[in-house]
Formats: sequence, structure tokens, C-alpha cells
Amino acid sequence: MTRASSRASVLWSIEGTDCPGTSYLMGTMHVRDRRAFRRWQQVIQKVETCKVFAAEIQIDQLKSMPKLLPSVAPLHQLLPERKFQKLRRQLRKGAGIDIDSYDHLPPVILLQLIDEALLARDYPASLDESLWDYAKMQGKELLGLETTDAQLDFLRQLNGIFQARQLLEVGSRWPRHRRQAMRMAALYEAEEIDKLYQSARQGAGNIRKTLLLQRNEHMAGSLSKLMRSQTVFCAVGAAHLGGGKGMLSRLKKEGFTVKPIKPV
Repeated sequence: MTRASSRASVLWSIEGTDCPGTSYLMGTMHVRDRRAFRRWQQVIQKVETCKVFAAEIQIDQLKSMPKLLPSVAPLHQLLPERKFQKLRRQLRKGAGIDIDSYDHLPPVILLQLIDEALLARDYPASLDESLWDYAKMQGKELLGLETTDAQLDFLRQLNGIFQARQLLEVGSRWPRHRRQAMRMAALYEAEEIDKLYQSARQGAGNIRKTLLLQRNEHMAGSLSKLMRSQTVFCAVGAAHLGGGKGMLSRLKKEGFTVKPIKPV
């Protein structure tokens, strides 16, 4: 039996000598699978102790993101007809998604829908959305570590051809992609944040610097400033926590004390 790492936790406390109290950082997944919600009761108790709830970006704005995305040609125009129809058959069979119905969306959004479709839909909303809605119900101040413009700037770097090729790779290696999605869910359930980071890093390929490292630096800096003035519960994608340049390591280097909180 493999021994769990001492860093195997998706929930961390953060304290600093110049902070008004204890803040928390949690790694989430954008899924509705029950495995992501196993800590729900413990987590919302921590949310209730903080004045501010912070996500990567304001989730209310995230819901309107597809309308704001830079214009990309429809997928059927980005791909030859034969490849488009083959991909359509593969994804309809494998994920129950007909890409012809989502042809107006950028491929990067389709990739998210595909990964969500591979896991169970046990809850009405994803974990990150559910936490945001709970914090809103509790009257917490709601903030984003990144602005919508910053997210859009990143997405503008992913041109339509690049996004379409990503989709083609998913279709051509469907069993492998499905196994990878299942592995990510299993790693999250085991709370192996460093392995989640490594897996996301490999999957990001040549955009990992922009997708992970630069965003880790920016979000850790934003969170650092917030925590020095108020207590914060922060929820970001779990892949941003681990690694030598992950948010936890960056916060520790800034002088904060970070400690894993184990399940109860």
C-alpha cells in the first residue's frame, strides 16, 4: 500500500504575524462528482469563520465568460469535414456530447464540458460553484484573485487552430484521455496535490508556464495582500497548490505558516 504524502491535503490553514487571523486555501475541482464533496461539512465551517471568500475569478462573471471569449471560427470550419465528423462520432459515443450542438463555443470550453461529462453528476453544481454560492448565502464578501480581463488575455493566446488540435488529440486518444480524467478524480479524492500538479503540468505541455506557473505567482501575490488585511477562505483549482512553484510554496516563501488540515 502506497503511503500518502505529508502534503496530501486539499485544505490548508495560513497564518502570518501581520495577519488579523487564520485564513484558508483549498484546492477544488470543477466537477459535480460526490468524491469532490467529501469534505463539504468541514470546509463550510472554515468558510463561516472568514470575512472574505476568494476564487480564481468571480464565479458570477465566469458564467458569462463564453460570451466574452475572443472570437474563434466554428469548429467545423477549423477542421476538415472528415476529421470533424470522426471527432463528432468519437465524442458522442465516449462522452455523450454532440459537438455539432456546441459548434458556436470555443474548443477550450468544449474540452471542459467533455471532462465534466466523464465524471458523475451527483450534485446540481460543481464544487467551486457550490462553495461560491454558499459563501454568498452567508453574506461573505466575494472576490476574485484574477480579473476577467486577465483570464481573457490568457485565452487569447490559445488560437483556434491550437484549440482544435487539442480536441483532435482527445478524440484520437480517447481511452487514454478517459483514464487520465479518472486518474485526476482519484488523485483528488486521495488529496495528492503534488501529483495533481505534475499531471496538470504534463497535460498543459508548452503552455504550462502561462497556464500554471505565471498564474500561481499572480494568485499567490493577490491572496497574500488580502490576508494581511482580513481573513480569507480561498478556493482555487487543486493543481495550483502543489509543486515547487505552487501557491503553497510561494506563500511559505513569503513568510506565511501553511499547515495541512486533515479530514475529520
